[in-house]
Amino acid sequence: MTRERSIAILGAHGFIGARAVEMFVSEGRRVRAIVRRAPSNSAAVPSCETKLADACDPVALYRAFLGCDAIVHVVNGDPETLVRSAAAARDAALAAGVRRVIYLGSAAVHGQAPREGTDERAPLRLGHAFAYNDAKIRAERRLSFGRGRALDVVVLRPQIVYGPRAYWVERVARDLVEGAGYLVDDGAGVCDAIHVDDVVHAVSNALDAPGVAGEVFLLGDGERTSWLDFYRPLADALGCPLDAIARVSPPSPQPTLRQRFLDPLRKSVVLEELADCAPRPMRRHLDRLLARRIPTPQPVSPPSPSRSRPESVTPEPMLVALQRCTHDLPIGKAREVLGWSPRVQFAEGMQAAARWAVRALESHA
Repeated sequence: MTRERSIAILGAHGFIGARAVEMFVSEGRRVRAIVRRAPSNSAAVPSCETKLADACDPVALYRAFLGCDAIVHVVNGDPETLVRSAAAARDAALAAGVRRVIYLGSAAVHGQAPREGTDERAPLRLGHAFAYNDAKIRAERRLSFGRGRALDVVVLRPQIVYGPRAYWVERVARDLVEGAGYLVDDGAGVCDAIHVDDVVHAVSNALDAPGVAGEVFLLGDGERTSWLDFYRPLADALGCPLDAIARVSPPSPQPTLRQRFLDPLRKSVVLEELADCAPRPMRRHLDRLLARRIPTPQPVSPPSPSRSRPESVTPEPMLVALQRCTHDLPIGKAREVLGWSPRVQFAEGMQAAARWAVRALESHA
């Protein structure tokens, strides 16, 4: 890919986006960080060109994308934001003459515990128990609904992305310190993890790879690790004995009556296309109908003084489902087509993430 024009990182303040900006700048790429508001911390985004734009505003994004060769879409948020930002990025990229869009999707489109044999060819079906899964599917569909010429879109689907600042590292570390941590079925489930640096390397390869328009790639670290393996370095670094972590075996989450009622609507491709083509005010109403809101990840909170094993914990359904995964998704296609392979070993990456978690918790104490 030519280095003369910029690569726009949409969602540059987020965990993956900020790391992508940092790594691309160090590689000598021309980077344009697109953020909703100016950072309060000057170190939040490395030195590079910055444009302000709401990720759901196609007009503002068009202005921000002008002169860019490629877009990396790493926006996070509630389901409505995930879907609307994908549609807005598509429209703006087409209008601005962008060559390629790299969309950071999620392996959750196949469920938190996909069936054995699942790969990139598996059909995507709406009606998951979690709003996040359906929103990521709908976002991928929005990017594929091109107006005029087709947009060159490449989708990357990691599952658990970890590293310093990662939501799952923050979440588990906070729970352990507050005595709210738990392992499902003794932590035997497969943790299909990948270090953030390996995700960014995959993005970099996808930016330059020829003949990958419309392709989807699953990403993982290629190692067989369990959720106990994920918890252990964090527990050790935080001084939380493994035997003090609660063990639970709750029933699998089931869709609510409201979800079951909305499923026929949310599964309708016709309604999806209507939402995509409708005038903007109507489109927003349809997006709200089709997408259920979920809480956005919260930052690390101050630890509580108690580290004793609680008598009871309240398992969160999505984490329970993730911890019941039984196999890693294949990454052979990314290796073969993108010429990519993971570089960060799980043990090394988790040790660094655990050291960061200790410092983060201490800074909030």
